[in-house]
Amino acid sequence: MHVVRASEPSPSQPAFRLRGTSLSLVVLELHETAPEAVLPSLERLLSKAPAFLWQAPIILDLASNTPEVGAPEVGAPEVGQTDLARLLPGLRRLKLHPIGVLSGPEGWQTQAAALGLPVMPRGTQRSLPLPSERPQQNQRKGLDLQSQERAAANRTSAEPLETEELSKPTLMIARPVRAGQQIYADGGGDLIVTASVNPGAEIIADGHIHVYGALKGRAIAGARGNREARIFALRLDPELLAIGGYYTMHGDIETAVIGKGVEVSMEDRSFKFRLIGQ
Repeated sequence: MHVVRASEPSPSQPAFRLRGTSLSLVVLELHETAPEAVLPSLERLLSKAPAFLWQAPIILDLASNTPEVGAPEVGAPEVGQTDLARLLPGLRRLKLHPIGVLSGPEGWQTQAAALGLPVMPRGTQRSLPLPSERPQQNQRKGLDLQSQERAAANRTSAEPLETEELSKPTLMIARPVRAGQQIYADGGGDLIVTASVNPGAEIIADGHIHVYGALKGRAIAGARGNREARIFALRLDPELLAIGGYYTMHGDIETAVIGKGVEVSMEDRSFKFRLIGQ
């Protein structure tokens, strides 16, 4: 019998190392801070796609049109002062895990720090904003054009469109993307998958996404806010599609395009599905 004793760290073998990485995180943009205004709508959204954002880390962002958290009147509580503390348990009950907030008003940052949430700068964020409504829902509810433009302006300010050089790196994946895996083609480039994307898998690109197989998981193109990005799939059957921060789920996609070769794009804040070759 051979016994191998575990070696203890030697002085030349450090116990840890620090390294940089690039992760895709979801930003929950708050236009209201009261839990009773946020949690019911969010719960309905998550109930339509239980696997979407399950146990996901999220970042909270106070939208620019949210009532400012500032100095209160004498004897009055600060706007949103207790809302953030009350909101966090509700988010965790929905299996979401806030890990920080984006920089905002001083009062917002102070509250976050008191609750143990780090304040993150906006300048270099790489995250997928989670809109409170999908574009199709906005149209059905008859929101006027002006309110839609304000919402778009808020998203644009949170997620500036990149204006880098046209030559971007392309990431090619030649194996199936399995459930639980996430692949992110960052740096502004495209993602090409020459196999299938299985249910429960997630593929993300700052640019376009091409899947030369079955797309059955989640595909997020234009992750930095580029609504000109497109998704191409040889057999489209996704759990979720997102372009430039807007998203749609399987139940909202017409059955006529399911299982077909499809090009997905965004036009006038609506998803367009075009059969490839037609």
